[in-house]
Amino acid sequence: MTRQRGGVGKPLLVILAVFVAILIASWSFVAYLKQGLPSVEELENINPALATKILDRNGVLIKELYTQRRSYVPLSDMPPVVIQAFLATEDHKFYEHWGMRPIALGVAVAKAILTFDLHPRGASTITQQLAKNLYFDPQRKVTRKLRELLTAIEIERYYSKDEILEMYLTQTYFGAGAYGVGAAAATYFSKSVSKLTVNEAATLAAIPKSPTRYNPLQNPQNTLVRRNLVFGRMEDVGFITKAERDSLIDTPLPLHPSSDRTQEGVAPYFTENVRQELNLLGKRHDFDPYQDGLTVYTTLDARLQECRECSRRVLPELCRIRSTDSQNHECEAAAEGGCIRIRIQQRSADSPLTNTFRILSRRQSFLSKSRSLLSIRQRVTSWQ
Repeated sequence: MTRQRGGVGKPLLVILAVFVAILIASWSFVAYLKQGLPSVEELENINPALATKILDRNGVLIKELYTQRRSYVPLSDMPPVVIQAFLATEDHKFYEHWGMRPIALGVAVAKAILTFDLHPRGASTITQQLAKNLYFDPQRKVTRKLRELLTAIEIERYYSKDEILEMYLTQTYFGAGAYGVGAAAATYFSKSVSKLTVNEAATLAAIPKSPTRYNPLQNPQNTLVRRNLVFGRMEDVGFITKAERDSLIDTPLPLHPSSDRTQEGVAPYFTENVRQELNLLGKRHDFDPYQDGLTVYTTLDARLQECRECSRRVLPELCRIRSTDSQNHECEAAAEGGCIRIRIQQRSADSPLTNTFRILSRRQSFLSKSRSLLSIRQRVTSWQ
């Protein structure tokens, strides 16, 4: 009887030892994972780098300063189609989970095990993607995925769903140097987020999976295929009807890229002085003009500045016209009222009127190249 008791007790001791070893290993692994997690202070103070906008006296953008070209757009200013396109594509149950989707995660893990894939992919919620964008490198590793998951759960504790979605749409990279939907809408469509159509919203939602592969300016065919997948997802979750999807997939990409004069800027010498002054003020008052999203109002009038720059280009050409046709016509040009006013007048009644229009036609291509990007009108007026 004594031997039997000892025989029963020994397996129990082994099981208990294994259980304790698993607990210790698990605790050690969790402690290891926590070493790479953001602190509570970092979680409570998520401040993405925002571009500083330098405006003229009328509120016209003349220059941007940034390390990442990003502008803040409140979720309340985004049309429903933008939110729906991203929810349908990235996480249609975003408002139902608490940072992770256990079933989807289980499926992804099972696929990784069956395919011997040590770099799991998919099943990431919007909160997990935000955690990755904020704190982790893009490499696909099991440890990074687990840290991303733990961080997502913590983010859900500190922020509301709307706040998380707003941060995600502000933080995400969309290619072409554009971070967030605000910069992306300006880059690809030359408009604000509030004016985006369902076609444009779906095009943006197609990009984040691979900003290079699905960059609509560089790989429009890839983007078109994925945009149509976005339409399919929007139909699946009930955001659009089948009839709407069928009509939308036949539409081309609605691209209207901005020329982005703010890279060089209007009045570059002036804006350079503003930049230097901001750097000095930043050191004194502890702010970063490249990341703090400032709005700087200046005394410059961009309309008049464009007029001045345009006149510098146009007047030499007009002087040449005047010298080559000075026998029959007098040519004058002046900058007035924000416009370039050109006057070509006949000297004698014998000169055929067609010469006046011929000169205008000859210079039309040049004048069209001098049009202001800020919608400064150019008037070409002829008098007999």
